[in-house]
Amino acid sequence: MRIGELSRRTKVSVRMLRYYEEQGLLSAARAPNGYREFGEDDVARVVLVASLVRSGLPTRLITPLLRARAGRAPDGDLAPLFAAELERLESRISCLTISRDAVADHLTRLGPTPAVHGRHHLPGRVGAADAVHQEPDRQGAAVRATSRPGSPPPRRPSGPPEPPARP
Repeated sequence: MRIGELSRRTKVSVRMLRYYEEQGLLSAARAPNGYREFGEDDVARVVLVASLVRSGLPTRLITPLLRARAGRAPDGDLAPLFAAELERLESRISCLTISRDAVADHLTRLGPTPAVHGRHHLPGRVGAADAVHQEPDRQGAAVRATSRPGSPPPRRPSGPPEPPARP
């Protein structure tokens, strides 16, 4: 397949595919007319490389990972580089987890939310559709309240109560 088709199938731009080729992350055979030719294995490889790049892994570390997957020996002692990268990723995961939890908790407090890309709540988290919510009592101890599925979670009043509506 040519580079345009590989781009369509992987949803990676042609420009980025050329960059991957420059970095040695992807290699193409050349047709007699000079066009790049890619095989089926390249689709999975591009998806993997794009995923690693999106997660923030530098291309200098992706190359040895791909070599190891292909069964080739690593170039030099890369353990310190990978150890530093692992530490960076663990720190980033920790920060992202805190952010995800804050956003999910806020969404839970807002009540039921429409599906986003077919998901009503985050995986591994209690969602608004489940309507299970923890609120602190006046002494600060956590109290669990449960309501019917599909109903909004219990809300803690903020500020003074509203006056009753006039008829």
